[in-house]
Amino acid sequence: IADLAATGTASSTTFLRGDNSWQEVGGGMHTQIGSTQTLSGQSSCNFESGFTSTYKTYLIRFENVTVNTNAANVQLRVGTGGTPTYQTGSVYQFHGQRMQGSSSAEAQYNNDSATSYTVSESGIGNTSEQSAHFSIYIYNPASAATRTLFRSVGMAYYYGQYEHHHISGGGYKAATAVTAIKLYPTSGTFSGTFKLYGLN
Repeated sequence: IADLAATGTASSTTFLRGDNSWQEVGGGMHTQIGSTQTLSGQSSCNFESGFTSTYKTYLIRFENVTVNTNAANVQLRVGTGGTPTYQTGSVYQFHGQRMQGSSSAEAQYNNDSATSYTVSESGIGNTSEQSAHFSIYIYNPASAATRTLFRSVGMAYYYGQYEHHHISGGGYKAATAVTAIKLYPTSGTFSGTFKLYGLN
């Protein structure tokens, strides 16, 4: 190492990059914000802090989510303001694609004036072995100048006993800063693990 003509300063907090320079160690791509929410029989999962200009992209991951009402879907609404106020009007748009193991056909779905953003569309089964796992990306929520966009991808066992792969995208149809996110089942309650991350 001593014979290398590297730039920067070698120390316990730097590493030698491929371009022969010493650089500070970064914080990684994903930074968890707040605590993990582990829910059991709840009507919603709310993230009401952490959406600031620090990150342009946020990620919500939910794992092993189960529903107590057969064929329930997971929906998303945004909150605005300090309280926050969750937006329930026809202010969401989305389009998505669903694939399943029992068919090579792809099902398309969309809505330009919805009262929520649909994360899972086909209906999750409520037997003990059925669950859903999704990642939801939220783009630039702190901006009051541009609309907040969403993208989600995940897997779920739907009530017809087939596994479904979902890919969807959409947005909140107002240029307003988003301060909170609510996830909830279309009926009944859900259980599972929910985490919020900021992406570097």
